[in-house]
Amino acid sequence: MNDKKIKGFNAAKIFLPLLFATTLVNILIIISTISLNFKSKDLTKLSNDSSKCSNSLSSITAHSSKLADTVVTYIYTPIIPTGPDSYTINNEPINQYVSEINDLDKSPDSILNDLNEYKYILSKISVNDDSAYSLVNIVIDNMKHLLNEQARAITILSKKVEVPEYALEAIGNYTLTDEELEYVNSHTIDEVKDYIFTNVLFDRDYSLKKRDLNIYTNNLMSAINEHYNNDQNHLSNQIRILRICLWILLTLILIITAIFFALLYKLIIRPIITFSKKINNNEKLDDNNIMYETNLLATSYNDLLDRHYEFEEKLRMVAEIDSLTGLPNRHCYKEFLNKPHEAENSLCVFLFDINNLKYVNDTLGHKKGDELIINASKCLKECFLDSSGNNCYRIGGDEFVAIIENITENEIKEYIQKFVEYQQKYDVSIAYGYSYTKNISKSDIEKLVINADKKMYRNKKETYQQNNKNDLILKSE
Repeated sequence: MNDKKIKGFNAAKIFLPLLFATTLVNILIIISTISLNFKSKDLTKLSNDSSKCSNSLSSITAHSSKLADTVVTYIYTPIIPTGPDSYTINNEPINQYVSEINDLDKSPDSILNDLNEYKYILSKISVNDDSAYSLVNIVIDNMKHLLNEQARAITILSKKVEVPEYALEAIGNYTLTDEELEYVNSHTIDEVKDYIFTNVLFDRDYSLKKRDLNIYTNNLMSAINEHYNNDQNHLSNQIRILRICLWILLTLILIITAIFFALLYKLIIRPIITFSKKINNNEKLDDNNIMYETNLLATSYNDLLDRHYEFEEKLRMVAEIDSLTGLPNRHCYKEFLNKPHEAENSLCVFLFDINNLKYVNDTLGHKKGDELIINASKCLKECFLDSSGNNCYRIGGDEFVAIIENITENEIKEYIQKFVEYQQKYDVSIAYGYSYTKNISKSDIEKLVINADKKMYRNKKETYQQNNKNDLILKSE
């Protein structure tokens, strides 16, 4: 490769930033997707937990209200009169109460344990400056108090009316005080019922706790719903933002990918396609591309092509140029004879043969013979060689040909006159003959060569005869 400085941007400087940007955007997409997944799970968990928490609180209110109403109904009508001195026990209300107790499934402490699972929600909520979790404890305590008072009322009544054993087991064994036992034993059933309503079920403390249970429970459910709505809106906004970010990031990926492939095609693929076409046509490649690598490839190929041309020229010189004289050889001469001549041009074929070459080789050596051939070629070049340098040929050891187109008969005489003069200049003797045609397209060039060859040998014979005659004259003198 030559010392030419190769210009252009290195591929790494163009494609590595794109690769880095793609990697970064993909990482952000992964992070956004994971965040979106977590936010969606948080939203689902928040919805489920808020719903379960509200349902638990709602069940407290519903069950407490039902139990309170049922136990009041039972206390009002524990027996149904059937005659002046007869009655029947009304077990329907107590059975309903037992059923509602069983539907409650869990004790207040179990409900409190369930609500503890949602402490992370309750701890974030405040109701009238009170912690929601502290209100839950108050609600559970109130529920316990109401259930306890209801059990107390049924136990008191059981001392006057036969209450089913399963009902007593369901409400729990409540132990009456001595004063309560004395009052029950000394009073009638109606008086005992009035006592229960006045001192137990309609007692001020019972009524306040029942009211507070409903108020606190409703406030808690409202606060939980409000908190859920706020958190839902917040999480929904975050999810919406993350989705927008994902769409933006995906769009960036598409843009970066499009830029990458556009640059790849423009800077690498298209130059390679262009290079392949030029290579097929043995043309040099453009080394002024943006990319360093394509310029490096083009420069390397161009250097290789230059060396190929140099080698090809050397081969051509060996194949077509006579190494001693520098004139085209017999191969080129044959190519000229075989090519078609359609132009209606005049043409003259000159044939030459060096005189006395064998004598010089035999007596003075081949080095002197080579010098004679070189001088003869110089003489022919100066006299007959045109600007193309391809119209004179060495076709044998001492034979040469000159072919001149667009020539007149007068110009032929001028060429011959000059040739005779230059033989003296280069101290050579060359026999010659020529054949002329005014229209090469209508002539047989091989016949011209044959005619020129005949004339050349006739000239050579005349030259020998003249030389022999001169030798005789010199000897007689």
